[in-house]
Amino acid sequence: MLEFDFNYFGISIDKAKIAGFNRPFLHNAEMTAFSLHASKVHDATIVIDKTGSSNFRKMMAKCLKEDLNRQYDDGMVKKVKSEESHKHNLLQLADMACGAISRSFHPEKKGEEYYRDLIRSREWTVSSFP
Repeated sequence: MLEFDFNYFGISIDKAKIAGFNRPFLHNAEMTAFSLHASKVHDATIVIDKTGSSNFRKMMAKCLKEDLNRQYDDGMVKKVKSEESHKHNLLQLADMACGAISRSFHPEKKGEEYYRDLIRSREWTVSSFP
């Protein structure tokens, strides 16, 4: 059924339970997300959606590359770049996966598992934070 070869792992963040996106928060979130799958990621290019502030994107890029390479393997993350999602097919796929994961954490929504079930065979893990 699925035409593309991809896998994903994710983290659902309850923003109501955190004080904001700062470096300690980002470090904890990325370590939680990558801890189970670090051995599967090598020489990666991480693409961040260009929405939001430039300062946030720069902080996120720096955190991801420095923290992950220091914690797991100096060659884990090759580079981090920003792209406009409407011009990038992989970001569109990531947006779809994020939306499916997010919806699955809201049992009050009709069909909350439907979209995640469509891609579940590609899922490594999904955790929640905090």
